[in-house]
Amino acid sequence: MQTSQTRFVAVFEAARSLRAALAAANVIVDEAPIEISPEGLRIRALDGGNMAMVDLNIPYWDFSSFHVPSKEVVWVNLKDLIKMFPKKGQVALRFDGEWLILEFGGGISAKLKALDPYEGHEIPNLRPDFLASGTFAAEAVATALRTMKEASGWRDTVKIEAEPPAEFRLVSKCDVSEVTAKLEPLWTPEIQEKARSSFHLDYLLEIVSAGSKVSKTVEIAIGNRHPIRLSFPILPNGSLVFYLAPRIDE
Repeated sequence: MQTSQTRFVAVFEAARSLRAALAAANVIVDEAPIEISPEGLRIRALDGGNMAMVDLNIPYWDFSSFHVPSKEVVWVNLKDLIKMFPKKGQVALRFDGEWLILEFGGGISAKLKALDPYEGHEIPNLRPDFLASGTFAAEAVATALRTMKEASGWRDTVKIEAEPPAEFRLVSKCDVSEVTAKLEPLWTPEIQEKARSSFHLDYLLEIVSAGSKVSKTVEIAIGNRHPIRLSFPILPNGSLVFYLAPRIDE
């Protein structure tokens, strides 16, 4: 129930879906700011090594009820929040200035104390020069990366290459061997010119595996020695986007 102390109330019908989206973001960040405004809910955060960034965005119209008079930022431990989240049914999020309160059916509620904001938490304005992008079945990409990891042995780097007119592939090689996996786009990709970038295989696999649990598709965008963007459409109208820095020593 809303009180005079309540800063916002947001009700989401599919608690399981929102919980899964938070769990995917938790793959790269433990503590993060939940920004909730009249436009919707958003989490943007960098991992501890500044190698990866997550941008989870859920517009207000995906909520069944949304009373947010002004922008609020609530820092939380995502793992602790996920543990409290129901796995089915409806969930209402409420913030009283100190506690993030979750209300479930049957009069049950739980609350998590907000963390102190991190000083100097600034998200870079990423504008990578993407030369190629394509949309793929998310689980197919995750499977290709798992196979690549198994076949590559000790190598921990994978190169993603795009070549006109419509070819995307994964490559892992050393002086004596090479492993290649072709990615099949769901529709014709946009490739301006040949592009390639190398990434940490385990980190990329972890991100794609997490995204494949909440989305059937992923859009991959790359440039030459630029961060990769992995975009997963989620819920009715939301998005889960990851950026991962390249390994420029490859």
